[in-house]
Amino acid sequence: MENKSILEKMLSLLVLAGKIFFVFPMAFAFCGATAYMLYDFVHLIFAFAKYSVYPLAHILSQLCMAIGAAMIALAFIKLLFSQKLKKIQYGKILMLFAVFMVASAVFSLVDDAERQNFDVYYYPPYITTWQTKYAYEELECDYSAEVIQLQGSFVTARDGFRRGDSIQLVTSEDMTDRYRVEIIYKGKDAEMYMFHNDYATDEYGVYTDSINIWPKDYDYELSAEDVAYMYKHKIDLEYSEPLVVEKIIIYTAYPEKFDTSEIWFQH
Repeated sequence: MENKSILEKMLSLLVLAGKIFFVFPMAFAFCGATAYMLYDFVHLIFAFAKYSVYPLAHILSQLCMAIGAAMIALAFIKLLFSQKLKKIQYGKILMLFAVFMVASAVFSLVDDAERQNFDVYYYPPYITTWQTKYAYEELECDYSAEVIQLQGSFVTARDGFRRGDSIQLVTSEDMTDRYRVEIIYKGKDAEMYMFHNDYATDEYGVYTDSINIWPKDYDYELSAEDVAYMYKHKIDLEYSEPLVVEKIIIYTAYPEKFDTSEIWFQH
């Protein structure tokens, strides 16, 4: 009897430890996730109302996903308070979880099918109305090379874009050992990065440098307003960045040496 009592105490301690170190953190995490998803959902509904657009499949997909997370949270809460929540059965919780997850997947498929007809944009069109900004960087250069090839890929606005107007070479007599690139853009604050591309230089025998620019907000995600804007105007912003380049100006003492044919624009 004494051994049985000790074993029961050990099992009780193990159960208590499991609840403290596993069940409670998981319950807390899923409750937090549910609250966050519901907060985003409410914010999304207000954004849709602002734009007077209501994509039913997208709304139901997000709602079902949030309710599914709530079912998991409820299951962990029941593990914590099993005596007080006897009437709630695990089978029903899991069944509801499965129903809402399947429903979310189905509505998501319907939503994706609807968005297949959207026009893909690599930038939110509304940023073209923002104030113009400037970014610049200088890079040392070996001008003994016959050709200085610049590489880069940039997003530019669709309306009125002409490649010849977007890249300009300007003679600057003091730039004899380096050159300066200035990028005129609209969008969120951005930063530039330029470097000598040794691999491309060795591979093709042409002195090659690369130019990059990207938003400082690396974790940029579509806001609720962006999603509503997307459905309102039937454009897909899933792969967009809040940055659009208007012009690239290159200052150098030897503009005739530069080849900008490998600078690509997409819009």
